[in-house]
Amino acid sequence: MGYIAPVNQLQYQQYAERVTMKDYDPYYLTPVQRVNPLRRSDRDFEEELEQEMDKREKKRETEFKSGDAPIFHIQTIPPHLIPKVTGKGQNFNASI
Repeated sequence: MGYIAPVNQLQYQQYAERVTMKDYDPYYLTPVQRVNPLRRSDRDFEEELEQEMDKREKKRETEFKSGDAPIFHIQTIPPHLIPKVTGKGQNFNASI
């Protein structure tokens, strides 16, 4: 006793024709064209990069005078908030 697969006629026909279709390539890749750069040369890019870096360096120098260091203020967390944030020390608060 055999089993008849539930395949419709169109699927069967395409399966049978796959052997006869040797000229068809399902993975055909379309050729692409080369992309030309907008800049004329690498030297132009390097000059633009150097100018941009010089601008940033000058801006940095004007923000911080020589000898001055940026001041960072570090806020301490109040001790009563630490257990709420970390979950530690909720049951007891003692050190050995």
